[in-house]
Amino acid sequence: MARRGKGEGNIRQRDDGRWEGTITVGYTARGNPKRVSVYGRTREEAAKKHFQMGAKHGKGLLAAPDRVTVAQYLESWLESREADGRKPTTMAGYRTAVAHVTKQLGRVRLQGLTAPQVQNLYTQLRKPVKLEDGTIKPGLGNGLHHVHRVLRAALNDAIKLDILTVSPLAKLNAPGVKRTESTVWTDDQALTFLEHAAGHRWFALLWLALSTGMRRGELLGLRWEDIDLERKVLHVKRNLTTLGGKRVILDPKTHRSRRPIHLSLEDLKVLEDHRAGQDAEQELAEVWQETGWVFCTGIGTTITPGNLSRSFKPIIEAAGVPDIRFHDLRHSSASLAAVAGVEPKVLSERLGHATVGFTMSVYAHSYAKQHNAAADMMGALLKPRIKTT
Repeated sequence: MARRGKGEGNIRQRDDGRWEGTITVGYTARGNPKRVSVYGRTREEAAKKHFQMGAKHGKGLLAAPDRVTVAQYLESWLESREADGRKPTTMAGYRTAVAHVTKQLGRVRLQGLTAPQVQNLYTQLRKPVKLEDGTIKPGLGNGLHHVHRVLRAALNDAIKLDILTVSPLAKLNAPGVKRTESTVWTDDQALTFLEHAAGHRWFALLWLALSTGMRRGELLGLRWEDIDLERKVLHVKRNLTTLGGKRVILDPKTHRSRRPIHLSLEDLKVLEDHRAGQDAEQELAEVWQETGWVFCTGIGTTITPGNLSRSFKPIIEAAGVPDIRFHDLRHSSASLAAVAGVEPKVLSERLGHATVGFTMSVYAHSYAKQHNAAADMMGALLKPRIKTT
């Protein structure tokens, strides 16, 4: 029986193993759709041909440009993006944004979409929604900016395909983004937290989060084979996250995220103690799956990211330090490194940032101490050479 690819719309796998994409190119006198098919050895190949065929027939992915709805176009646009090799997490974000758009504007003709309609969509998405159980679901907030970016990209592609001549978003301002300052710990607060985390089965994970600034998914995706104890370095090679309610292993966020991180003697000691504890736990366990994860459950399997984030909250309460998100451990690590005098380029490489400029833009306030020191050094250097009044 032919299988339809997950989230693929009109692309499916045939019984003979080939992938088939079908598209409507017109209608009969009775109003029945006329369809043609394209084939590929892989889903990606069929999806590309499907999108190209859509552009050829009416340049609107369906019968004629003036009949294409927003929902029809966005469905095909998603298929083209997936065929281009977008990451599963990226595609999940695209689909969420598209769902917000099509729920209200899906039946609107793409060529008839207007700026006021989109503006009204944004207004509705900002409003809280009362659910059936009486609880209030807040509006999108900063998530509205993501919806805008995805819709803008899709409509710009429609212009390239001559489906649209101008985007209705051209007349709208992008939704504002409310910047929120991350809460970061001082060195005393970080030490207090680690003191209260001592003895917890994930102490080593929390330690590395603060000492290296690694992302949650990078820590959960760490294997023992990634750690070179002799050279005192670990290699970030994968990211464990949740997608569609399931744990998945993905490549690092960017090519710079795939990086080596040098370890201190204290890091090595914590990891060695953790390995000894894990070995003892394995001997006592009735069931154990040897998978090589550095951080795992009591039976050796991967940790659910959400469970980890919830588990460290009681430690925060016990320590009496400011309440933060798990991701703020990364921000705290970076801030402490900056205050300690770690050079921006080194810090940027340890964090896996795209550029040093990005690191500086995020942690500029943490480098204020170094800027003051630099000013004092220059003043001391020049003072003997000039007379001041």
